[in-house]
This record gives sequence, structure tokens and C-alpha cells, in this order.
Amino acid sequence: MRTVPPTSRRRTEARQEIPKLEGLSYRANVWLNGTQLSSSTATAGQFRALEFDITPYISYSSTNALAVQVYRAVDPRNPGGDLAVTFVDWNPNPPNWNMRIA
Repeated sequence: MRTVPPTSRRRTEARQEIPKLEGLSYRANVWLNGTQLSSSTATAGQFRALEFDITPYISYSSTNALAVQVYRAVDPRNPGGDLAVTFVDWNPNPPNWNMRIA
């Protein structure tokens, strides 16, 4: 994402800013300047490429902060689990998730 410099232009004259987040896996919350742009229920999937129109949320008079909180896929064997590339039915995870607990 490029830096949007402070400017004296009116907001209506501003260029449209649409950052592209590539490779999000598996769920993510996205905020810009404290405003949530997307929640983990809407932003879900394996290696997603997402674009957000952040133009109305940009501050042209101060520094902007983009925050992305990423969650891994949930074990598909659990209720509500995610079928992701991390799960293959021919090579399932061990019951103890490799913790070496007998």
C-alpha cells in the first residue's frame, strides 16, 4: 500500500484508494483508523486476494493506520471447522496435534 500524503485537496477531489491484500489465510478482521472495514465472518477463505475502498476513511491531515488481524483455519474435525488446504483426509492430524502427549 502506498502512503497517502497529507493534502489540502477537498475529499471530493481525492483520488480513490483501494489497497489489495493478497494471500490472507484463513480469516481476518481489517481496520483503518479504528473503523472496521471487514470482519472475520465476511473475510474468510484460503489465500484470498481482497480489495477495500478506503477512500472515505483516509485522513489527509494525519498519519493513517491499517490493521489486519488474521486467524488460522479451525480444525475441520471440530463443529464449525474450516475445510482449508491444511486439511487432507488421507493424512489427518494426530489426535494430540503433535504435542507428544501419550
